[in-house]
Amino acid sequence: ETLNCGTEQCNCALLLSETLNRITARKGYSVKKIIMAVFSVALIAGIAAPQLSAQKKTGDAESYRAMARDFLVEIWSKGDEATAKRILHRDFKFVLAFSTINGMEDFLALVRRNRLAFENLTYTPTDVIADDGGAVAYWKMTSVHVGTWRGIPASKKNVAIDGMTMFKFKEGKIVEMRVQNDVVGLLQQIG
Repeated sequence: ETLNCGTEQCNCALLLSETLNRITARKGYSVKKIIMAVFSVALIAGIAAPQLSAQKKTGDAESYRAMARDFLVEIWSKGDEATAKRILHRDFKFVLAFSTINGMEDFLALVRRNRLAFENLTYTPTDVIADDGGAVAYWKMTSVHVGTWRGIPASKKNVAIDGMTMFKFKEGKIVEMRVQNDVVGLLQQIG
């Protein structure tokens, strides 16, 4: 759904607030997951509000929502590089808490490595909220750890983590993503 209150700062704040409300309202979410959601929203709000308010609003909330879903389902879950080339901007940047990947080719190399280390890698968007300036997706990743990842040999264990991604768009394509996820939980599951 599109959230609108007249100013770009307000749109960003509403977008993030609505995401947090949807996440914390779900039954069965642990305190750890709610804390992760609060931390993610605070981090994204600190990063996204100035960036979103500084850019011209030229986008379409529905197409942004569709691209966010395609990113998770088609690129991460299926490894579809044609979709990546269609929806990622030439100046694409992928930002994690512990590293930044600049460029589509380096990002696609990361996707290929992760898909080798994690069998049946599946990202399921549980909520995607967009306005005319960006999108935020909350998702669940499930897989089986079958290859070396970050120096950790295959554990053959089923894994699942939750995460949140903030999408920035430029010229109708995804130009930047900032991801917060439960890497510590993943390390505990495979370690």
